[in-house]
Amino acid sequence: MANVGIINLVMFGDSITAGWNGSGFVAHPLAYWIGKKLGIDVANRGQNEGRIVGDRPNDLLPNIQSTDLTQYDACTVAYGINDLDDISVPIKTITDQLNVCLDAIYAKNADIKVYALLPLPAFVDVPNPDTPKAAGYSENGLIDALKQTFQSRGITTLDWRQNPIITVENHQQLLADGVLHPSQSTYELLGNRIADFISENPRLVLRMMTNLDHIQDDLNDNFDIFNRVMNGFWGNYGSLGLGDGALNQIKLIDADLLDREFRLQMIGAFKQAQQIINELVGMIGSLTGELNTLMIPIPYSLVLNIDKLNDCFKVMNQALLQVNQIEM
Repeated sequence: MANVGIINLVMFGDSITAGWNGSGFVAHPLAYWIGKKLGIDVANRGQNEGRIVGDRPNDLLPNIQSTDLTQYDACTVAYGINDLDDISVPIKTITDQLNVCLDAIYAKNADIKVYALLPLPAFVDVPNPDTPKAAGYSENGLIDALKQTFQSRGITTLDWRQNPIITVENHQQLLADGVLHPSQSTYELLGNRIADFISENPRLVLRMMTNLDHIQDDLNDNFDIFNRVMNGFWGNYGSLGLGDGALNQIKLIDADLLDREFRLQMIGAFKQAQQIINELVGMIGSLTGELNTLMIPIPYSLVLNIDKLNDCFKVMNQALLQVNQIEM
């Protein structure tokens, strides 16, 4: 399994996600190449002619509503080109509906990792993506607006315009229909690029803190997740006859006030996490022969600092990602 923190990925998109080449479906769409390269399960929810704006079954919101997102760790969203080519609505109408759709995703699974895949360059009745269409804006204008919407919500976004695969110069060779839909060999290039993009932006299981308003709950939520993931791994590890005894648990913080007792419990919890990581290193070493030492920068300071706490969680996330690499 690849080191991306994902077991099950679902892809929401239009005909390009579905694997359409302009006249039929290719044998191996994007989902195939992503799953092959990352070693994860990928569900393809691509829908021909799907749009962001609309209530047809192939449009984004109904597609989300008909999918059990509790079964997935991550999803990709790749809609937009049909909103430009098939209907004539203001950009704000599209971005407003995109926000509605993103709300629907998080309502079904608040912990899901969302990856935005912006539209590929299209050449339907235009010589390049900068040419305005009937609605008064170009594809690049729409892409800019979609990108801003995704990024304003902290969503990791793949912009194909950066180090492009399909260009004005090569589109007739790489697109099976010459204007929009990739050939099988191009689907492979695109799928591998998406897999690399996910690898470079893995799903971090533990949440980074943004303020101290609910520090006890935020710390305990992360400690609880860490306990559950590590114990799941330990159970599999023990079933192979390689482990004995019970894995240590992080004791959750029960101090009510941000006082000395709270800090002692917090420091103790991070120390327990370090002990678990040390055991993990031994487990991985016995399975793979590799020992990757990870050290939590335990925050001993009397002043609570969000960045220093998040540095601790980043190390703990690395440990969880190492767990995801182990084949049982």
